[in-house]
Amino acid sequence: MPAPLDVLRDIFIPKSGEAPGLFQASATIITLSTIYLYFTGYVYCYFYYFGFFQVPLETLDATAQFYFIRAFTALNDAFGIALICLVVFIILGYLHRKIPTWATVIVMIGAFPALFYLSRAEALSNARWTVCRPPNFVRIHFKENVKESAVPSDAQATSTRAGAKPNASANPPAIELGAKTSAGGAADQGVPDINALLGLGPDVSDPRDLVALGEKNELFLLLQTKDRLLLVRAPECDGSNPPRLRKPARIYMLPRESVDLINLSLQ
Repeated sequence: MPAPLDVLRDIFIPKSGEAPGLFQASATIITLSTIYLYFTGYVYCYFYYFGFFQVPLETLDATAQFYFIRAFTALNDAFGIALICLVVFIILGYLHRKIPTWATVIVMIGAFPALFYLSRAEALSNARWTVCRPPNFVRIHFKENVKESAVPSDAQATSTRAGAKPNASANPPAIELGAKTSAGGAADQGVPDINALLGLGPDVSDPRDLVALGEKNELFLLLQTKDRLLLVRAPECDGSNPPRLRKPARIYMLPRESVDLINLSLQ
């Protein structure tokens, strides 16, 4: 029985004519890894931003590098690392002619649904932790012309689930309110509690309300793109792992040109 070092030497430095060398094997692994990582990152972002927060991916203006980086976040657990190691060793075994073609094809195809479910579970779990344990608190200051204008009510605002974008060309720029997001990530279009409308309830109708929420440390910045800010008003959560929302969260999508100052406090 060959020693473990001899086995590794044969895989990475095979004898001439027996199997591809290290660089040829690396090229194959890198090509397949690129496909898997992009797929994993896209699925993660889809369920994190849209599946939970109801923010369409089209509003993120994300590049391919953004999805690649998110893929490592999605695979940052024992199951993700184990799946990566399995795929790598299957490819090396196939290139070294130790594993038959049919077994390699099954593993390559089966990796896609495995990556899908891993990314989905990790995205929803991380989204709940983000809402219940905000990474920051944000205070905002609107431009003077925006302070004097009213924000559309929930009946007039466009839901983020529909994928509509704020009208950046309006003067003054309007503030778009997202749909209420429940603990499972689905939009809640129920009738608001009239008692909650006294003071700073769930339905914000004026930019000054958002300023007041920021002063009370009830807003955190989810994401900022080149033309908009995504703010979240976090609700109460329970003590489960991952935590669950006791009340719907609120998403506010603001055009950047309407905000004069952003004060971010990191947790």
